[in-house]
Amino acid sequence: MYKLVALDMDGTLLNSQKAISPRTKQAIHAAREQGVHVVLASGRPLEGMTKYLDELEMRGENDYVLSYNASLVQRIASKTVIRKQIMTGRDAKNIASLANDFGTFVHAFSPERGLITPQNNPYTQHESEINDVAVTEVDFSTLSDDEEIIKVMMIADPEVLSAAIAQLPASLYEQYTVVQSAPFFLELMNPNSNKAPVSLCWPSTLASALRM
Repeated sequence: MYKLVALDMDGTLLNSQKAISPRTKQAIHAAREQGVHVVLASGRPLEGMTKYLDELEMRGENDYVLSYNASLVQRIASKTVIRKQIMTGRDAKNIASLANDFGTFVHAFSPERGLITPQNNPYTQHESEINDVAVTEVDFSTLSDDEEIIKVMMIADPEVLSAAIAQLPASLYEQYTVVQSAPFFLELMNPNSNKAPVSLCWPSTLASALRM
């Protein structure tokens, strides 16, 4: 039997200063010493979680994360993806077209290209800085329909984004998992990508991985 604790990072593991408190750190270390597998879950890419994983000394081959809202389940040490629920270039192009109609910016995370956007902007730059990833400007119309895309985000000033959200077609919520993670960020992901249900099914995934 495997014992598991899955912790959401922002708003749970991290305090208002975006830091792990000594008390929380001590509790996590104690749990790990008791044989509990502690897994961090976040909307961030692995790069945006690295410094916290270092603090918790969670860098071994038997340490895992749920990154990008569980779009990816990864081994931390090797960055190997052991489970993925992602999108395609076709999705990115369709969402970019909507973003253009509503007057918002758009960016996406690509396994090959990292953080991509048709037009750099303050919110994409903010995403880049908090997650320590570079920005590459890419014309989304050049993406191949089957290119792997992890998630797409519509981004804008809060009032602009709120107006855009009010106009989103109902069908979009059937096609994707849609999460407003900040007043200026709207995330769209594979419909099977969500931290809660993946955490529930995690023990079988972890058991398989640990037997590799």
